[in-house]
Amino acid sequence: ECDEFLSSKLNNLLHLMIEVLPSCHFSAKHHRLDCLYFLIVYVSKDASEERKHSIIGSFLTEIILALKEGQKTHINGEEMLKKTRRYVRRKLDFTSQ
Repeated sequence: ECDEFLSSKLNNLLHLMIEVLPSCHFSAKHHRLDCLYFLIVYVSKDASEERKHSIIGSFLTEIILALKEGQKTHINGEEMLKKTRRYVRRKLDFTSQ
């Protein structure tokens, strides 16, 4: 049921997540990351490699910055980095060349 919803609304949800970021209060960051986590997990399973890279790349800075936040947000950031580790490794390998 969740996958059906994400499949039908993915582009809208991704657009909204990017659009509302500047106005997101810091106290709501861990809730935002909860939502982002579900999107990343879904994309990691079902999207093409190119789409995966595009979507994860759009949120990578936010995920990394979450590691500096409070405990709940930090934990969410760690979980998302674990889910996206292959993409993160490729990015780091590319930037170190």
